[in-house]
Amino acid sequence: MPIRAMTEADLPHVLALQSALSFQTWNEKQFLSELRANYALCLVDEENGAFAGYAIFHLMESDSELLTIAVASDFQRKGIASAFLHYGLGKLNRDKGDHCFLEVREGNSKARALYEKHGFQAYGKRERYYDNGETAILYKWWICAKEFNMLLKKDKRIKKASRKIYWITTTLFFIILLAFYLIITTSGFWLEQIDHFTHVKWVAVLDGQGPDMERTNYVAKLMREGKVDSVLILGRRVFKDRNNADFYVEDFMKQGDFDSNSVFLARHNDPSTLEEARTVIPWFKKRNADTVLLITGTAATKRAAKIFNTLAGGKPHFIVSGDSSYVFVPERWFSNREAKKIWAKEWAALFLSWFDLWNIDTIGVADSMYLAPIRSLAEERRVDFVDLQKMLPSVKRKIDTLSTPQPADTTATQSKDTTTTAK
Repeated sequence: MPIRAMTEADLPHVLALQSALSFQTWNEKQFLSELRANYALCLVDEENGAFAGYAIFHLMESDSELLTIAVASDFQRKGIASAFLHYGLGKLNRDKGDHCFLEVREGNSKARALYEKHGFQAYGKRERYYDNGETAILYKWWICAKEFNMLLKKDKRIKKASRKIYWITTTLFFIILLAFYLIITTSGFWLEQIDHFTHVKWVAVLDGQGPDMERTNYVAKLMREGKVDSVLILGRRVFKDRNNADFYVEDFMKQGDFDSNSVFLARHNDPSTLEEARTVIPWFKKRNADTVLLITGTAATKRAAKIFNTLAGGKPHFIVSGDSSYVFVPERWFSNREAKKIWAKEWAALFLSWFDLWNIDTIGVADSMYLAPIRSLAEERRVDFVDLQKMLPSVKRKIDTLSTPQPADTTATQSKDTTTTAK
């Protein structure tokens, strides 16, 4: 139980404990006098309903005194005497530099060790002070002493721990808030890699354009400005024999008088960036391309550069640029619903690309994997495509005609019979 103030009801227990310990000879009247004195601090301690000990202090204006501390034998060496000291000394008027004095029998080594442990210092003796002629050692404790910090540790612990927890919690909250703010405002830029260039021979437009054809529009602008010479447009199959690359090229050629020998189509089935790289890297290596500009979504630029350059092994070197889409703007991606989806998708794809590229070999010319040959638009136009689907009905009609039995020629037979009769 916590230490509490002594009451008159405690006196039978106090007298019984004093008698059991045989260390002083106070009577009930003396204890009552202490209880009624306004300067006395009388304390008791109970543990699980058992009377464990008592202590009496005199708290004066400037100097105080510890008169007695008694702890039952069954509860000694359990910190009860230390608790009494902490409680009593904590009540002193700290602003006036209070002192606390006590006397202890010279032969009471346990008590002397306890007091010295808690900052009391011996400053004198009183010969034959006790009835049996034993010497009293005089101890003094003062509130400004260095040892006071040790004495008040227990009293201050809760307040100090509370303040510490408060500041730690507050600091962590603001750190988390700041980290969250930085992630929200800057993580869009972590996905982006925009390389600057003045002129490149080759530009590759990756699949995945929006309905406004932002990527091919951007490349058309670059070609009109003379910043790129040739373009390779990638697209995946979307409907039977139709491919995104066909739609992209058709729209691209409407934006300028471009040389069809400089516009190439790369058709593929797998829409992943990894498979796009496997499709075009061998083709560029075969043409000894030195630098290739990749055009993809702004949020995918860093990932695309990593994938293409890892698989290419440095030759050719791929630089990247975004499609300047209004949907994903790095500094304010969190304000647009579609941009949020792009942000989440691209971060997931970036993490997955690290696993995809783990211990992967570079791609050479011999590793070509094409759904269809990569050809220029001029070559596409020269190829005589045969549409077997359109030919099937006419072929079927021809087969049906050949397999149907023809009727006999009766006219010729009748003429022959007439001639015979006339003879």
